[in-house]
Amino acid sequence: MKKPTLFVAALAAIVLTHLSDAQVPQLINYTGRVAVGTVNFDGSGQFKFALVDGTATTTFWSNDGTSVAGSEPTAAVTLPVAKGLYSVLLGNATLPNMTAVPATVFANPDVRLRVWFNDGANGFQLMTPDQRIAAVGYAMMAATAQTVPNGAITSAKIAPGAVGTTQLAVGAVGSAQIAAGAVGSTQLAAGGPKNCLSLCRESLPRSPDLPILPPMRRPRLKAPAFLPVAYYHCVSRVVNRDFVLGEDEKDKLVEYMRTYERFGGLRVISYCIMSNH
Repeated sequence: MKKPTLFVAALAAIVLTHLSDAQVPQLINYTGRVAVGTVNFDGSGQFKFALVDGTATTTFWSNDGTSVAGSEPTAAVTLPVAKGLYSVLLGNATLPNMTAVPATVFANPDVRLRVWFNDGANGFQLMTPDQRIAAVGYAMMAATAQTVPNGAITSAKIAPGAVGTTQLAVGAVGSAQIAAGAVGSTQLAAGGPKNCLSLCRESLPRSPDLPILPPMRRPRLKAPAFLPVAYYHCVSRVVNRDFVLGEDEKDKLVEYMRTYERFGGLRVISYCIMSNH
């Protein structure tokens, strides 16, 4: 009985399109040659395919999904063979008994193609040796990098300090991108939380014409530097909450407030001065 022999098994290129135009197809164009004895086979042949590891003890994929540990798949794919030559798109799910090839197959360093052939008379025979897939198959992994699923990149995958102000576009992070309560005193650098008056004092040169006002009763948090605009609600009370501010004192306090505003590069949106705060 003459058994079919695999003379040539060559892996062609993966069918790639421009990454910016479409996803990477999960297809591998495979061309091989079979002969029964010394005669090239002609006609319709039955083929089975599996992608296995180098020892053929692990199956990564098979044409019908039934191969385990390098075993022969159950269903076959019918292909035309002319003068011993045949061609097939592995992973072409439009063919009967053919399943798609997942890109995760090529997360393995050694992937080999195993082929079985039946000429219709001698039954299925394992073609040897298994053909190792070179770099072209691993181009499928480009699709994974192109389509990272939401939530795949977490804080655990980002090195400390890897993302800073230089990696963020101006205005890229605003209140809509920050979860409620996500930024508090523990997320700010040491010395960050300060009240508005203390910020004003630090930003102004020491001058006898500018009074040094006491800090607020409770310090406020300083907004993160990446926010384009920050608003602060500042309150300052008179010592012992005494009612000592008359109209003249209120006018003088407004004058001081405007002075700090100019020197500190701040803007007072609104204000209200009462007799004790």
